[in-house]
Amino acid sequence: VMVTQNARPENVREAMVAGATGYITKPFSRNSILERLTALGCEIHTGSNKPRVLVVDDAAVVRRMLVQRIEADPELELAGVAKDGKSALACVDSECPDIVVLDVEMPGMDGLETLARMRARHHHLPVVMYSVLTERGARATLDALSRGAVDYVTKPQGVNSPEEAAQQIDDELLA
Repeated sequence: VMVTQNARPENVREAMVAGATGYITKPFSRNSILERLTALGCEIHTGSNKPRVLVVDDAAVVRRMLVQRIEADPELELAGVAKDGKSALACVDSECPDIVVLDVEMPGMDGLETLARMRARHHHLPVVMYSVLTERGARATLDALSRGAVDYVTKPQGVNSPEEAAQQIDDELLA
């Protein structure tokens, strides 16, 4: 679908030749674009207006805990889950999250490399780095912030129960 300031016939023809199935004239509202896409036969899944969160962590237990906390929050929606940087980049492209929670230390492509690649393709996507704060983590924090992360939150530490970990996630990450 071509988005244009004005629908001059020559521009519309050129877009159709290039493969566009229709056009939408600026400015447009969310409803007008959904109506136009529906009229063109596109399948639309609008879901909700809640921020959609992508969780990226190599540790299954951390992923599961974050997913549970996000799903329990009525103001958030889970966009997807990835266990490594490569999967995260694919999820960002396919699921279009509103925010990414990204682990720093992962096998293969680590969080910093993943962040750099996300930034190259999605300049304004907020990314919160999520890791255990160590000496390397402190350096990684500064590096991540300089590469465009919007914040850095430490994973639960020194907790005695899953409930305490959940509370720490709610207080530190989801607050």
